[in-house]
Amino acid sequence: MTTPPRSLTSLFPAFKTYLETSAKPPLGAGTQRRYLYELRVFARHLQDRPLDDISPVDLTEWHQMLVAAGAHAKTIEQKHSAVKRFLRYADEILEDPAASRLLRVLNRTAVNAPREPTREKWSLTPEQARKMLTAASRHGARGPRDRAMLHMLFATGARRAEVTGLQLAKLDVDGRLAELLGKGNKWRTVAFSQACQLDLRAWLELRTSWLDGLEQDARWAGRLDRQSLFLSVGGRAMTPEAFGKLVKETAREAGIRKAFWTHLTRHTFITDQLRSGTPISVVSLWVGHQDPTTTQGYVAESRENIRKEYDRALRRQAGRDGKAPASAAVRGPVRRRRGAA
Repeated sequence: MTTPPRSLTSLFPAFKTYLETSAKPPLGAGTQRRYLYELRVFARHLQDRPLDDISPVDLTEWHQMLVAAGAHAKTIEQKHSAVKRFLRYADEILEDPAASRLLRVLNRTAVNAPREPTREKWSLTPEQARKMLTAASRHGARGPRDRAMLHMLFATGARRAEVTGLQLAKLDVDGRLAELLGKGNKWRTVAFSQACQLDLRAWLELRTSWLDGLEQDARWAGRLDRQSLFLSVGGRAMTPEAFGKLVKETAREAGIRKAFWTHLTRHTFITDQLRSGTPISVVSLWVGHQDPTTTQGYVAESRENIRKEYDRALRRQAGRDGKAPASAAVRGPVRRRRGAA
């Protein structure tokens, strides 16, 4: 008796386990969730048919539907990546010949939709950061949570998914340390400031009463997440998407009119640390960059900044011993600070 072909969705649980345990290179938790979401949408479009019943024409029509709908190239590429990853799994692990055939078709399909323009990167000033923290404090009952989450971004340079994924057991408030799960499912330990420590303690006090109150509500009882540090109004783990929306809204409330997205807090942290003289290798460890050259890209964002940073470094060196460094010889003398010995 032959085994009937399996539907696409019936393969997803095993694929999820593969992503979590065996995928190389390993994928972050956020990428895994996005892949599984895109695959469910893909399966729904194809009426959850088995791989054997999906033709090259089906893939071509799926791609053309995305383009016709006006999806940006990045969005289409993300959808392609999810399907390709699944087809590679079905080809290499399940040894399904239909997957190999479909994968070749998808690899030949070009993404020609227009790309979004590159967003301008800029750094927050200390005053803007303080205004955002103040604005978060005014969010009513959510204020302590919102301020603590935002402060973790400013104090550690963490990604939004790393903050929302922080577990209560991985937080050492007294020691001002936290263990974050970053890209590639790699853990790292970060420190945070005393000001951030105070905000975290304020949230932890509220968190206990928050959960106790929800436990009395039949709608939420038994569904609460007691492991995650930052919780939604319903007592579940805060999602990266909801947190990103929260940060953008808080920036507007703080009077920031420039285009703002969550990664700017990370950009600000890295830029500030490098400008203050923290070695690139140390900053790389703090923010979870596997390659220090990624961090190096934050050193100077323009030719003008390169010159300013160079001159600032010369002044620092001259201020230490009153003598201009050898590197200043071709640029002329370095002016001493007033009062230097």
